[in-house]
Amino acid sequence: IAPGVGVLWFAFRREWRNLGVAVGATLLIAGVTFLIAPGAWAAFGTFVISNDTTPSPIPVVPIPLVIRLPMSVALIWWGARTDRPWTVPIAAGWASLALYQWSYLAVWIAALPLLDLARFRRAPAAAQATPG
Repeated sequence: IAPGVGVLWFAFRREWRNLGVAVGATLLIAGVTFLIAPGAWAAFGTFVISNDTTPSPIPVVPIPLVIRLPMSVALIWWGARTDRPWTVPIAAGWASLALYQWSYLAVWIAALPLLDLARFRRAPAAAQATPG
């Protein structure tokens, strides 16, 4: 689910070729893994459904996926429309099936290289340049 949210970046930016490549690669990998171990996909689906309400032995952030998923989609939409690629890993981490002991923070670290630090440096410089 988390990486699936990330491909929305291309859809929201109307980058159809990139979207096609991402979806095609995903389908290819999913197809190969299904051919290798078809039972694993069914087992994963059963695991996700059966453990949805099971208490976790590891503490989790108690915000359900049905709330976090629309938030992730909205974040990617905003990021795509305003050219902020750092929103993709943050939204993907937020869309994880379960947020075990802040494990999604590892995904969020991927946002750091995507930050446009020049944008942050320009803003204060522009404010100082205006006479006031």
